[in-house]
Amino acid sequence: MLNAKFSGVSRRADKARGTLVGVAVGDALGMPTERVPRALFGQYFNGPVHSFQTPPSTHYWSSHLKAGQYTDDTYQTLALSQSLVDKGLLDLKDFSIKLMDMADRYGFYGGRTSIQAIKRLKQGVSPYESGKADAKTNGSAMRASPVGIFFEDYGEAVQQARFSSIPTHNSILTQDAAAFVAGLVNLFVHHGLDGPSAISKALSSVRDPNLAAQIQKALALAKSSDADHAAAELGTGSSAVQTLGYAVFCFALDFNDFERAVVTAANVDNGDSDTIASIAGALSGAHGGLSGIPSKFHSVDNFGLLVETADRLLSFSQATKPAVLEE
Repeated sequence: MLNAKFSGVSRRADKARGTLVGVAVGDALGMPTERVPRALFGQYFNGPVHSFQTPPSTHYWSSHLKAGQYTDDTYQTLALSQSLVDKGLLDLKDFSIKLMDMADRYGFYGGRTSIQAIKRLKQGVSPYESGKADAKTNGSAMRASPVGIFFEDYGEAVQQARFSSIPTHNSILTQDAAAFVAGLVNLFVHHGLDGPSAISKALSSVRDPNLAAQIQKALALAKSSDADHAAAELGTGSSAVQTLGYAVFCFALDFNDFERAVVTAANVDNGDSDTIASIAGALSGAHGGLSGIPSKFHSVDNFGLLVETADRLLSFSQATKPAVLEE
């Protein structure tokens, strides 16, 4: 439970902190299992993953990351957070600069869609044109949670989250996925809705029919199916539809059990476990707050920075902030 030094904070601050810490915890927990067949978990991790692990020596993250460290999922989330705080609004040019700086500093470009977009940004392409119009992957959804903290008004948070997707993932599907994540975070942090009520409202803002159907299917499976059956039904790949669907399933298994959400997500068989767990962690952390995240996960890399960043995002929240949409 929450350490004594974090007691006495407001409920909104607790939820904002839980959001960003949840992103990082899920990311770090799922990092070493990403694309790893579960048949090898015993060899690599002595069984299912319940705590931070070092990636196997043959894993692509092994040369970059150690136990408790996270991937570009969290670094992109922090880049967006920093841009929001620095500019006091959503400025796509500044955010794009921070994405490029992140890639140069850490060598993390993300998935193929993000890699291509960042390369185009580096070539001088406008952030309003650098994102693919037919993008299908999860890169903008995984980083969208800060928008839900920064903007207090729900409708504004949803709209701004769609804008935040544009530099890398500029399709209705990927904009909707980002808006759904940020919208849920907003409803938990600022409006105190419970899990079912928030999901119902956030679903009303989803325009893509396949994404909406997937989320509804995930909710139904969470009531009656085990994780492996749900994974087979929903998929656990890097498409926004599959990632968001399975992340919602993990979260909805028990809205009040953060550990169950991220552990279920991190133990998928040969899936995009870091991103699924990162989104599940963001949603569960926003719902239950930092006080609902077990203290064993507070050893995640840069825990203090995550808490400080959440506090700064919350301090800027207000009803209306315009996006920078003109070049």
